[in-house]
Formats: sequence, C-alpha cells, structure tokens
Amino acid sequence: MVSLSIDKNKILLLWGPFLIITGSILFDLLNGFIQLVLNNDFSVGVLYRGVILMLLLPYILKKRTLFFYAFIFILFFFLISNYVWLLSQPFYNSFFEIKMLSRSLYLYVITSFFIYCHKTLEIKKLLQFVVWFGVLGGSAIIFSFFTGIGLDTYGDYSFGVKSFFPAQNDTSLALLLSLVITIYIFLKKRKVLHFIYALIITAGCFFLGTRAGMGGSIMVWVSVVFGLLLFKFRDVSFTKFTKAVVFLSFLIVLFIGASFVLRILVENQYLLNKFTVEALVGGHARGWLAEAGQRIISESNFLEFLFGHGKFAHSLKINYLGEMNYNELSQAEVDHLDYIGSYGLFLGSIFLLIPLWFSFKSILNFYNERSLFNFSLVLGFTIYIGHSFYAGHAINSPIASTVFSVYIFSVYKLSKDYSQKKKI
Repeated sequence: MVSLSIDKNKILLLWGPFLIITGSILFDLLNGFIQLVLNNDFSVGVLYRGVILMLLLPYILKKRTLFFYAFIFILFFFLISNYVWLLSQPFYNSFFEIKMLSRSLYLYVITSFFIYCHKTLEIKKLLQFVVWFGVLGGSAIIFSFFTGIGLDTYGDYSFGVKSFFPAQNDTSLALLLSLVITIYIFLKKRKVLHFIYALIITAGCFFLGTRAGMGGSIMVWVSVVFGLLLFKFRDVSFTKFTKAVVFLSFLIVLFIGASFVLRILVENQYLLNKFTVEALVGGHARGWLAEAGQRIISESNFLEFLFGHGKFAHSLKINYLGEMNYNELSQAEVDHLDYIGSYGLFLGSIFLLIPLWFSFKSILNFYNERSLFNFSLVLGFTIYIGHSFYAGHAINSPIASTVFSVYIFSVYKLSKDYSQKKKI
C-alpha cells in the first residue's frame, strides 16, 4: 500500500503540471483544428479542462489557504445569488451560470493543486512548462500566418491570424505572460535557444494582430531593458561585454518590432483606430460595451448592486444596451464591470481582489529580495491586471489562468520562504 501511494504521488508530480500547462495548449490547438478543418463543433478543449477541473477540485479543500476560504465564500454567495436571480431577473439560465463560474474557478483549482504539492514541486519546473506553452502558441500562430491555414483574428478587414485558438485576447494575455518568463530564463541561463524562444513568442504576439499582443510585447521588452538599467539584481550578474550584447540584442528586437507595428498600423485602419490617443486613454477595446456595462451597474437597484444580475441576464443586457447585431452573449470586456455587473459587490469583489492581493505580495517579495525573478513576477502581474482592467478576458479565461497560476504559485512559495527566513 505504501509503495502504491508513493507511485501515485510520483505520477501526480511528474505528469500533473505538464498536462495542466503544456497539455492544455496542445488540446486548444487540436480543438481549433477539429472545428475548423473537420467542421465539427465538439470541443475537446472544454472537455480536457473539464476533466482537469473535476480531478483537481478536491485539492482546493485539502489545504487551508486563501483559495480554500475564497472557494467556500464563493459557493455560499453563488447559491444565494442564484436564488436572487431566479426570483428577480427576467432571464435566468442555471446551466450557463455554472459553466461561467467554472471558468472563473479554474485558476483557483489548478493553483491549489500546485500549492498542495509546494514542498516537492519546483518553481523552475513550472517555468519550463510555461516556456513550452508560449513557444507552442507562438509557433502555431507563425505557422498559420505564413501558410494561411487557421483563423483570421478580425476576419478579412484587418491584419492578424489567431491560428486555431478561439479567442485572440485570451491568447494575447497568455503569450505575454509566457514571454516575461521566457525572457527571464534567457537572462538567467543566457542560452541562445531561450532567446530564440522569446523571439518566437514575440513574433506570435505580433502576428496575432491584437493591440494587447503587439503593444504588450513591446512593453515587455522595454520594461526588462529599463529594469536592467535601474536595478542591480541579486540573482543575475553580467560582465560589461555580456551586458552590452544583451542590450544590443534587446534594442534590435525593439527596433524591428516597433517598425513592424508601425508599418502594420499604417496599412490597417481598423488597427490604427485601436492605437489612437483617444482609444488608449479611453482604455477599452470596445467603448460601447464598457459603456453598457457601466450603465447596467449605475442603474442597478440595491439588491442587484449587492448580488448582481447573473452572468446570463448581464450578457443579454450588454447585448441590448450595446446594440449588438448578433445573437451571441456578450460581456463588457472589462473585468471589473463584468464581475460587479454579473455577481454584484459580494461575489464579484472576491474574484477581483485575489489577483490584486497576490500582485501586492509580489511587490513585497521584490522589496524583500531585489531579484530579476521577482521583478519578472511584478511585471507579469502588472500585465495581467492591466489587461483585466482595459480589455477583460483575464479572470474568466482558462487559457490565461493556466499561465497565471504559475505566477501566483511562485509568489506564494517565495513569500513562504521569505517568512521562514525571517523567523530564523
């Protein structure tokens, strides 16, 4: 019996993280291929993550972490909220509500699994899987860009391909988070192969054609350059020659990337409109959707402000107020508007505050140890929260949550290590 238990743990640690991180993007690509090439609507991606969710759900209850208490709180208010929505909202769909909740809980479940295994699970192992995730995603987009096989990001009226991925904004965020980790590993190990990996992910972000992908990837490279100039990191050291080569390489990437983006913007009016000062200051990819989300919250009664309208009713109201011309359920595409509008102050605040809490912890970690890794984590959290605030598609995105879970786990484990050192 003992040997069986040991074997189970070994299998769990060996294959679990790989299947959660790298395996998920392989199934996303397979899912898109089946739907596009074979013209079959069956979603193997949803099935794959559904199996992961069910298998790992018990781990959220095995350790009394923040996610354990958040999960209990969420379930309690979700049950009450559903009763409120059933009685007070003109539209209600219990299956849709459960489906959307499971998307938001996916981050909590896989992170809880990592935390449960934290004594034996190494951060560097997860980081390697994140790199593979980014390289596979970037390679798929590059392949589709040059072969024409795959889906266009915005149809025929603008630049960009999203390969076999269903959602371009979610993919942009996941690739950006992967890029940060990949650049960190390159600077840590200084292997040319990791620099090539970073270029592949960057090219994928550019060819994807989203504002987040193109602008975000440039921001990542610029931030790392300024970080190297402003801080002396404890975990990396450079000779003058090595530092010069690194800076020259980064500047070449930035120059080529900026030139590429400018040329694409000049040739594509749709994308150019997204990069205007008005659009950037306004902060939202689709202003009318955000305005609809703001209006729903401002016109809510006291009960709706506390418990929300429910995801289903909220989506229908966004469609109506945003004067959408299609029958799909829409979101405001700004996470704080979607979560407060859908779930209200009680439930929505939990989903919004947890990323902010770990972002704050990442800053504390950087204060405790001025390392390049802690700097990279702060940068990743900044990208995630910025994307959540300006473009949505963060908190309820399984593909983004897959990579973001590694950031949260890293902050958790480092915070624990720093606390133990202080006790000593």
